[in-house]
This record gives sequence, C-alpha cells and structure tokens, in this order.
Amino acid sequence: MIPFLSQLRSYTTGDFEPVHVRNSHHCAVIGIGLVELNLLRGSTSVLHDVRHVSKLSRSLIYVGSFVKMKK
Repeated sequence: MIPFLSQLRSYTTGDFEPVHVRNSHHCAVIGIGLVELNLLRGSTSVLHDVRHVSKLSRSLIYVGSFVKMKK
C-alpha cells in the first residue's frame, strides 16, 4: 500500500475492496498500480497490484506478498 500517487505506474482507478489496518479500521483503496523499487547495488524490483490508499502516512509492503513474488 502506498499513499503517494506519484510513486505508482500503470495506475488504474476504480471501486476496490478497502484494506484493513490497525484496530479493525478500514481505509479506501482509490487505485491500483505498480511500483519500481530501486534496491542496493543498482538492481530494481517491480511490485504489481500495489494499492493506493491516500489516508496512509507511510508506504507499507506486506512481506508475505513480496516473498510469494520471488518464487
């Protein structure tokens, strides 16, 4: 999940299922796109289906999803 639209590529708006955050709160997903992460040593990873949640103050990566991508 990411709060900043400027970090997303291939952006799609729509009516998506809200995400669950702390204390059973829900936040609306206002779009989905992909994010390119610049890693150490100059390599790049691309995360697909990243949710744009404008109410977040920081970007969050669910590590379980990232591990599944690597397989």
